[in-house]
Amino acid sequence: MINFQNIFDSYNQRPIADFEGLSPIQMQSLLYDLFGANSVIKINNDISNENIDQVSFFRICEEFISIINREVELKLTPNGNLPKKIVKEIYDKKFITDSLFESGILKNFVEREFIFIHNAKIICKQLNLIKKQNNKLSLTAKGKKIIASNKRIEFFNMVLLYFIKEFNWSYNDGYNEEHNGQFGSGFTLFLLLKYGLESRSVQFYADKYLKAFPKILDNFPEDTVFTKQRQFNNSFSLRTFNRFLFWFNCIEITEKKSYNPSKEMSIKSSKLLTPIFQLKF
Repeated sequence: MINFQNIFDSYNQRPIADFEGLSPIQMQSLLYDLFGANSVIKINNDISNENIDQVSFFRICEEFISIINREVELKLTPNGNLPKKIVKEIYDKKFITDSLFESGILKNFVEREFIFIHNAKIICKQLNLIKKQNNKLSLTAKGKKIIASNKRIEFFNMVLLYFIKEFNWSYNDGYNEEHNGQFGSGFTLFLLLKYGLESRSVQFYADKYLKAFPKILDNFPEDTVFTKQRQFNNSFSLRTFNRFLFWFNCIEITEKKSYNPSKEMSIKSSKLLTPIFQLKF
């Protein structure tokens, strides 16, 4: 009698070329249980303070709740934004810089103009570290505990996991397809861990991502200006590399400017990638 379960199990465990040698089961874990027990990628829970100090987006979150702790109650603007002096105080740490501000085009410290600060505020609120009452921000009991205990690894993991799994990456851009890049981000991490020692074009990673998830191209609308492929490439690059991986200092970026309106961007893994993420087969 044919054992269909054995056939099914054998199929799900065989390497798939379009998945870069991962099996369907391994890919399923990357998609739906990233960093879980069966995931081929794990977060290193023993990351050092020295390495955490280099993670720019986390340092912004850390600085933000430290300021809230200092102020006890931080009064917001009538629109609910951070006061300009607070945005300036955080930005002046230069954890992440803004090219428009550095070039002098952007001059005012308006919260929403600095999306990495705006996003840090959102994530700290969603993690229940801060609360808003009467248009003032203050720490929650959970936030006070994080400050008092100085458990930086725990705080770092909270921010990292929320950013990858819960925060809507499309919130920061105008692309209609909201899942591109964030869906399958574990697979992109796998690709970077596999190929990142050598500087490669973003297109190299975009092509492999699209080969694994070809149906995602169907989710982009027809456009008279940009093709579906162009919309995919731009949103994938922006969300995955310019923001997520760059903000968490997992990559080094090289931009090659030319007379072509588009810029060729190459990336390689940074020294922080493997202290944060590890392959576990």
